[in-house]
Amino acid sequence: MKLLVAITDGSVGGAQTFIYRRYKNFSRDKVIFICTSDGNLTSSLKKLGFEVYTSNKFFVIIKMIYLVQKKNISLISCNSTLMGLHGRLVAFICNRKALYISHGWGYSYQKSSFKKFSLKILEQILAKLNYKILCVSENDLKKAQYDLKIKNKNLQLLRHDKFKEYKIQVPLNSFCIPMRSQWPKRYDLVRAIAIENKFIDFYCYGLCKEESMALNLPKNMHAMGIVEYVPYQKHDGVMLLSNSEGFPIVAIEAAENKKILFISDLPICNELNKMGIKHRALNNNNVLDDFKKALFQVNGNV
Repeated sequence: MKLLVAITDGSVGGAQTFIYRRYKNFSRDKVIFICTSDGNLTSSLKKLGFEVYTSNKFFVIIKMIYLVQKKNISLISCNSTLMGLHGRLVAFICNRKALYISHGWGYSYQKSSFKKFSLKILEQILAKLNYKILCVSENDLKKAQYDLKIKNKNLQLLRHDKFKEYKIQVPLNSFCIPMRSQWPKRYDLVRAIAIENKFIDFYCYGLCKEESMALNLPKNMHAMGIVEYVPYQKHDGVMLLSNSEGFPIVAIEAAENKKILFISDLPICNELNKMGIKHRALNNNNVLDDFKKALFQVNGNV
């Protein structure tokens, strides 16, 4: 069996980190990757000896059909909203099996009611083709069951390991922010916190210097660009502020490096509690006060 792994962006992000962690030890002749752009994910996979292809969003379906037929692909693993749609469509056209891995449902992030409705209809149609959906969080699973009305036989929940008790580093003098600049990530909230807390440094991995100019960053907020590996050990804490409801792979990496995670207060925080991941939840609508309280609690070992 040969697997084609499809993802929208080859750059930094939670879905990209998930793919790298999941497939890095797979046999090199059993897995092929396709992305809509080059980035740290594609370069890292190539260094490991994997076969990696890129194609822009307008021609990626044609490229995927070609790879499925040329490389004798039997299963397509679809990641991200766009590739979730494209990959399952290609699987239908080529009569192959498909696995869609939800990293938060795309319709949830749409501001337009029409786009949200259209994506929900598309997901419901694709689900009826009997392709499997792997939900990376309980929240994703509940949305699939109750919002999208997808049958349980097509759904499976990915179980995450529980972490043993670990001691975090205090005081918190620097934060690592491993997230890209596009919505639903919230660098505007990080900036607001940085302005109010000049004694703390905020290092933004995934924010390019060109993008940072438009944000008019304070001196204690640093655009580190897109990096291949995020140096968690160099920092005291990790921060992820977002409107995304997908499971944050950053949370696992923070726990693995024994760092406290400051994260937006979203339904996913309930799962972080079950996994034993040390974190503080910040309400996006009251982020300055919540950060101040959380910082006092953590530095005081509360």
